Amino acid sequence: MRRWLAALGVWTLLVWATRIDNVLAQDDLTGAGRAARLALALSFTVGGVALLTVAWRARGRTVCRAEALVVDVVCWWTIVVWAVRGVQIALGDHDAAFIVVHVLLGIVSIALAAMTLRSTTMPLRHGTTGNRRAEDDITT
Repeated sequence: MRRWLAALGVWTLLVWATRIDNVLAQDDLTGAGRAARLALALSFTVGGVALLTVAWRARGRTVCRAEALVVDVVCWWTIVVWAVRGVQIALGDHDAAFIVVHVLLGIVSIALAAMTLRSTTMPLRHGTTGNRRAEDDITT
């Protein structure tokens, strides 16, 4: 569980901190355009820090409901944004290398988010831990 949280947290910070640097270096952006891009990148940066915080706090235990909510929000935000942006980038007027790099970033991000959801919040939501089924807890 913690491995996926940490992996997605670190990956998110690496990808989006780089994006912040790129936005700040772009001289052709207007104030509103720069602000929107920075807001998106900062939302992911905060999300990455939140995931690493949950991973640290959940050492040796499952995540609590509040932590699971944080994980859900960050993971679904990652999945939705990358799915939308991936299509926009693929259909946009970009070089092939730019498209390939960003589609790969999106695929890795979505895969990490899905695995993080599966390992972290699914057991909590379904009343199970590990690979046990909830029905196994009922004794006759």
